[in-house]
Amino acid sequence: MQCEIAKKIGKFLNYVVLSTLFTIVLIPAVKAFDATVTLSDNSVDATAVSSAFEFINDTTVPSGGEIIVNFPSDFTMDDIVDATGELTLTDDSASVTITSADLTSNVLSIVVGAEITASSTINLSASVNVIDQNPSVAGQYGIQITTKDTESTTLDTGIAYADIDNEIVVTTTVQEALIMTIDDTSINLNVDPSVKNGEDYSQKTLLNVKTNAANGYKIQAQLQDSDTNATLKNGTHNINTGSVYDGSSYVPNVFTYLAYNADTTKDKAGLKTDLEATGSTPLFTSSSSDLTLYDGTASGVGFASNTNSQDHTIYYILYVDYQTIAGIYSGSVVYTAVPSF
Repeated sequence: MQCEIAKKIGKFLNYVVLSTLFTIVLIPAVKAFDATVTLSDNSVDATAVSSAFEFINDTTVPSGGEIIVNFPSDFTMDDIVDATGELTLTDDSASVTITSADLTSNVLSIVVGAEITASSTINLSASVNVIDQNPSVAGQYGIQITTKDTESTTLDTGIAYADIDNEIVVTTTVQEALIMTIDDTSINLNVDPSVKNGEDYSQKTLLNVKTNAANGYKIQAQLQDSDTNATLKNGTHNINTGSVYDGSSYVPNVFTYLAYNADTTKDKAGLKTDLEATGSTPLFTSSSSDLTLYDGTASGVGFASNTNSQDHTIYYILYVDYQTIAGIYSGSVVYTAVPSF
């Protein structure tokens, strides 16, 4: 009897389908987004630093959800006293209410008061009251940003990298500079009223200027003798400066000049042509004044911008008759280049 039962059970077992139940739980994958952060000061140990984060969320953040910003421990954080006054949150530039905020152990937690739909550009700005001090060591620091739903389940995450003093700021100072050189500091005029009509047009000075003045320069001249008068002096006798051509005729017993904004070579005939073209000639004064170009087309001798080399030619003109007492007359012409930086 027992054997038959055993056989029957054995036969029954031949038809039993053995199965195992497997339970599969699907866990949604956390998406990663790109994020950026801008600090008001990237310097090492900078204090009271404001920050601005920007990222695009892949998953909708519901009202009551959270945005978590995890700063590295290298940052020294402050406290959130007024979430409304110290934090600003926007969704595609539209303001989003912050229900509450907390800053504990370098973790900033924000509860949003409205839904932020997926693929929104989220901007989160924190005032200077959030970051108390930057890291004390230069480098790149990753700040993790995480969004969560109302059940504190992670939705998306990303890392914004802050560069602390990774950029080298190069500052250089170019000093103001102007150099004026004179080719010859000794001018000798030799006149005889019985020869060449008492005229000497042969002597000139070449001035050269180099400057980094953005607006160039003007050249001033001052004729002075021992009495600081605008004369060439011989004891009690003088040759005054004046206009050697008055527009219709030449005036004797005067000393004057013609100026050119170039390295210019002129003979007596050429200089007289320029003199007569002006109608009158400039004259030296006993106080500094801008040299005037012979043709009157510019306000004075100079240059309107910076230059590596600019020449100026000054021709000296002396015309005397028998009214000038014989002797050696002398005076000093002081040239000054006045820059405009």
